[in-house]
Amino acid sequence: MASAERALFARAQDRGAALTVLRPTLVYGVGRDANLTRIAGLARRWGRFPLPRGATGLRQPVHVADLAEAALGCFDRPASHGHAYAVPGGESLSYRDMVARVLACLQPPARLLELPRPLFALALHAARISGRASGLGDAAIARMQQDLVFDSGPAQRDFGYCPRPFEPVDAMFRRP
Repeated sequence: MASAERALFARAQDRGAALTVLRPTLVYGVGRDANLTRIAGLARRWGRFPLPRGATGLRQPVHVADLAEAALGCFDRPASHGHAYAVPGGESLSYRDMVARVLACLQPPARLLELPRPLFALALHAARISGRASGLGDAAIARMQQDLVFDSGPAQRDFGYCPRPFEPVDAMFRRP
């Protein structure tokens, strides 16, 4: 990704164009993301959602409207041109707590099932065989324990980035 960003900056400079790169974290908000909306959809269908115990990696979900405001904020802020910025959400929370908030906001709310890792691995294996867990690999499970948090300070300083906390509502996870 770093080499692609360098190439973008070089191309923009060659053309005399202003460029700011935004690096969002987990985007949500209008039912088109591939993460939280998928979790909400599965939870609606089953009435529950399983997670392995220990899904404690920190996340900073960012609302799509905050990302749009960040993009617009860069236009008239020359200090942002020629730089790349992390644009995380306004709150850090564990993967487990993030999923729990999504499940709690659904109508009707869904239940969080925390399973011991061996039982979760067995259930996941069965779901993969039946085709119900496509796209959920071992790396995705391992990431549930990893912190994926970033500093929004430079974005706040250079173009006034001010993201909201993660307060999901059911409509955020439905396609328009």
